[in-house]
Amino acid sequence: MFLHWAFVDVRGYGYQTAYKKLESPCKLGNSSLLHNLRAIRKCLGQWADEWIVLGDHGDWEEAVAEVDRPEGLEDVLLWIDSSDIALERWRGIGPSSKYWSYKENGHAVRYMFIADGNSVVRKIWPGYSPKVYDSDFVKISGDFFDNVIGPVDIVPDQHFRPANKFLKHSQFICAKSVTKENEENGRVAKLTRQEETWNNNVKQLRARVEKIFANLKTNFRCLKRKYREGYDQLDNTIKIAVAVYNFRK
Repeated sequence: MFLHWAFVDVRGYGYQTAYKKLESPCKLGNSSLLHNLRAIRKCLGQWADEWIVLGDHGDWEEAVAEVDRPEGLEDVLLWIDSSDIALERWRGIGPSSKYWSYKENGHAVRYMFIADGNSVVRKIWPGYSPKVYDSDFVKISGDFFDNVIGPVDIVPDQHFRPANKFLKHSQFICAKSVTKENEENGRVAKLTRQEETWNNNVKQLRARVEKIFANLKTNFRCLKRKYREGYDQLDNTIKIAVAVYNFRK
């Protein structure tokens, strides 16, 4: 029954639809169903923790064994990305609010996650302000990357590039970009063919992690449309959806 409610919740079918399928002899209103669902979410959030496991270097090596890693990227073990989940707009939530997302152009919460070579989510952090840059998030969480993950090559997007200066052991492998250092006689130099090849390889490798949240939003309608409940409920819903995703892997 718990799994039934979890499936209905993350699928976004609605409380009354779920209630009718249970064929319960008791009649319950929306407020009672919502109260019960929140209690079930909390319980299932604990179940989800069993399916979102960080693991260790041995686990990550095993997961990446079958991944075709191009030259120069052979040591990559993990992938990292963030995604904004839109919420219904609340009174007082505007562009000046810390919970305003320019990606979603509205009220949202950002989630950061790490995945392995099998696209299994190894860690997901609780939701936070969409206005926190990815590199600043890493700076705040630096001890985790250096002391918990350790010396590992991680594939992110370009927003993580500045974070490398905050790390002592872990390393973000980013695409090359044209900077002021490439300027010649006031004209910006183009990337070399070798650098373009590198960027294509990084982009190809990054596609593995970009598909994860796209998959979650496609298969779990409650994440595709604007979420109606609070931040704490969304945290549990995200955890449950990710755990179901890992379970099905």
